[in-house]
Amino acid sequence: MNTPINLSQIKKTAFIMSKALGDSIIAMVIANNLQKNGHHLTVFSNHLFALKHWFIDFDIQPYPTGETGRQKLAAYDLLLHTYEESILYEAEQWHKNVVVLNHYPMYRRNNVHIVDVQVDVCKDLLGLTQTTRSNGMKAPKDSAGQHHKQQIINHPTA
Repeated sequence: MNTPINLSQIKKTAFIMSKALGDSIIAMVIANNLQKNGHHLTVFSNHLFALKHWFIDFDIQPYPTGETGRQKLAAYDLLLHTYEESILYEAEQWHKNVVVLNHYPMYRRNNVHIVDVQVDVCKDLLGLTQTTRSNGMKAPKDSAGQHHKQQIINHPTA
């Protein structure tokens, strides 16, 4: 099931990220490509909301909560999710356009670098013509890294 998703009638997209920080940062490659191709996008993620000063070009909001949460999501033409676990308010039962990327075999490939999977989703599933491997993250000008330009930080599982 790799049928392309028709974005031509989509005016507003909500991208509801995984509750995992690493998956969310990687999935921002898709958000960045959607935005660079002219799509109006709001990213929902508690982790990324805390890091929104690193993603200054994006509208990033915490997960909607409470009684108004469903109403907020209903205002979007497309609810894009990375995984089923990120579906909020049982949206697949009432929203007309819920897409879960993990339902597509191309999103679950293990023999391809995960960033390349994101780019392939943009090209082959979303039909985007201009793509990049960048997730749009930019270090704030006042971050510690700006003061220690020769320092390298390596994640222990990288």
